[in-house]
Amino acid sequence: IDPGSPRFSSLLQPFRFGEAGSADLVDSRGMVIATTDPGRLYMESDHRQFIEGLIRERRQVVGTCHSCHESGAIRGRVREVMAFVPLSVAPWGISIRQPEAEAFSPVVALLRRILWLGPVLLAVALLFAWGAARSVRKPLAVLTEAAERIASGELANPIPALGEDEVGRLGRSLEGMRVALKESLEGVARANQELERRVEERTRELEGLYRELREREEWRGQLLRKVISAQEEERKRIARELH
Repeated sequence: IDPGSPRFSSLLQPFRFGEAGSADLVDSRGMVIATTDPGRLYMESDHRQFIEGLIRERRQVVGTCHSCHESGAIRGRVREVMAFVPLSVAPWGISIRQPEAEAFSPVVALLRRILWLGPVLLAVALLFAWGAARSVRKPLAVLTEAAERIASGELANPIPALGEDEVGRLGRSLEGMRVALKESLEGVARANQELERRVEERTRELEGLYRELREREEWRGQLLRKVISAQEEERKRIARELH
């Protein structure tokens, strides 16, 4: 293996770590023998002793550390995110490192985007909530008005269709109740009309009987008066004859 060959270095090229991040192939002495940052090639790693221990123990680690940067856009002592894993086929290890500012820049950018989009999303959410509340309040207002009409006895106006959700099913149930109540009241009204008709007929019959009875009473009175008058006449005739 020639660590300096372009073919070997090209294996690490797909990794992109911003301006200060890098992927290093480190030997057992902590020397960088291949890297994505040409300026670090054949240099001692910042954490040579720590990396030597990890290679000996065949132990991998992920954490944060402080490193010195002498070139690039970031200079001085910088806090980095580091991942190290030893190789199983050689006493080497791969170290991937990147400054926290670069590693978490997508998260920071996302947070900024969220903070920027937060009011817009809140406005959209409020608009959606207002629309949802309105879509619920309007059918409920229709049902409330219909229930008040039914309670007051106005059953002529049907309840419009309100969809297929729970409010719609409630509207259909209330419409069924309105139709049944209307039919019941119409049946009661027809029964009342029939009863009134029969009462009127019976009243007319009773009035006819009353008139007939009154006429008979009048005839009986006239007959009684005639009988009394005839008796008086007969008494007078007998009295004259006796006299």
